[in-house]
Amino acid sequence: MGLAWNAGGLPLHGPVDETLQLLGTAVAPLCLVLIGISLAYTRVAGAVRPALLIAALKLLALPALVLVTAHWGLGLQGLPLQVAVMMAALPTGSNALIFAQRYRSHEAETTTAIVVSTMGFALTAPLWLALVAWVG
Repeated sequence: MGLAWNAGGLPLHGPVDETLQLLGTAVAPLCLVLIGISLAYTRVAGAVRPALLIAALKLLALPALVLVTAHWGLGLQGLPLQVAVMMAALPTGSNALIFAQRYRSHEAETTTAIVVSTMGFALTAPLWLALVAWVG
């Protein structure tokens, strides 16, 4: 419905638009609260090794695959290549936790992977930025 409304070029009324914007700004803080609550109720001890593997794949293998595919496979360079690689290099998002909780599968590993990959991103992001600048 919203897609059709937008495609039709119809404007939203002021109060509706403001309410939707307010709800949109609450998403990131709510996701952080969800992750924090999950950490409080999740036993992380047995989940560290799988979470490290997940984080390594997300922070290293996925951006490498995107770099190879986008640059040498699709011929991207410059800003489009940088955006594609850096989007792939982002840490594991809260959607993974939402799905893990929904299907009651690997919740501890997912929660731990989110935390580990978020901390690891501070180390890997500069490396990917330098590599993409060097490649083209």
